[in-house]
Amino acid sequence: MTGFLEAIELRAESALFPLLFSIPAVLAALGAVMVADLPPSVRYGMFVMILVMSVLERRRHSAGMAVERAVLGADGAWRVYGVTGAAMRARLTRSWGASGGPVIALEWACEGGAHRRAWFMRRQVDSRSWRRLRVRLRFA
Repeated sequence: MTGFLEAIELRAESALFPLLFSIPAVLAALGAVMVADLPPSVRYGMFVMILVMSVLERRRHSAGMAVERAVLGADGAWRVYGVTGAAMRARLTRSWGASGGPVIALEWACEGGAHRRAWFMRRQVDSRSWRRLRVRLRFA
């Protein structure tokens, strides 16, 4: 049996990991806006926009919309499970880090128009499934 005929199950990293990653990114963006050679009104507008977007992103994750696990079926269809345990059919829209790093981030468009994102760590997935996932993402 080839690896393409088996489902790949992934458990998402806790919400703390993306938060620890996003805090320095938001601070760097805010710092870049403040030192940019822009009129003060544009600078403060961008500053507020970055803060509002980061708060909205955090609220989205804390409102039960976070992904707990995802399953890539043998037919190439994704099933995404939220923290409430509800399963949704999904279509992969983006992936980052598939070329060999210890982290893969995935984003799906789920049924009903919702979008979900999750981070997966190599240490959370057995090595065979991790390799199969990287290959599937490369050929997707």
